Amino acid sequence: MKQFFLFLRRSAPTAAQWLFLIGLTATLAFAQSSSFGRAAQGIAVEMIAIAKWLGIILCIICGIGLMAGGPGTVAKMSGLLLGLVLALFASPIVSWVQAL
Repeated sequence: MKQFFLFLRRSAPTAAQWLFLIGLTATLAFAQSSSFGRAAQGIAVEMIAIAKWLGIILCIICGIGLMAGGPGTVAKMSGLLLGLVLALFASPIVSWVQAL
């Protein structure tokens, strides 16, 4: 029994150092982020930005088309009103749709 405690006293600091080193190595290994993951995330952010601007441009084009077309006075007035709303507030409309 005495030899076991002597062995434990001598080997405990070394074992603790090894456990600390293994734990630190595992922490560093799992803390690294993948370069492919970062690239994919950057591409996704850029594509969302492009789609948002494309949506804004399409809202403006549709608004202008509604302003110019339609038979009769009522249709022209409602088209003008809807077209102005779409043209002036395209960015908030697209942000609202994205939030849905």
